[in-house]
Amino acid sequence: MKPFNLEEALNGAKVVTRDGREVTQLIKFNADEDETLFGVIDREIVAWNDKGKFQNSDHILDLFMFVEPVRRWVNVYKDVKGNIWLGHWCYSKEEAQKCIDPSGHFIKTIEINDIV
Repeated sequence: MKPFNLEEALNGAKVVTRDGREVTQLIKFNADEDETLFGVIDREIVAWNDKGKFQNSDHILDLFMFVEPVRRWVNVYKDVKGNIWLGHWCYSKEEAQKCIDPSGHFIKTIEINDIV
């Protein structure tokens, strides 16, 4: 996950919690309090400090910047010893299937999500 960035978040970048829930209506108040950042998660208002921390220790409600996963496809093989291995990744299932290694024991083509 990408670390929380207050400026980006207040400028409209998508923010999520450590456990992946979307945070909406993020707003910062200028006050002499520890928690001046407020947002909505699952229709509930939650407060954080300016660093996106919910509490002093790591918590599932800590904030992070959302990173769009990139869809990729790989071919899965099993060698004669029973070891599983993957071919190189491709941007589409069709592309991956065109690259099936005829010398390997092809099992199937699978989708993977890679965070960039």
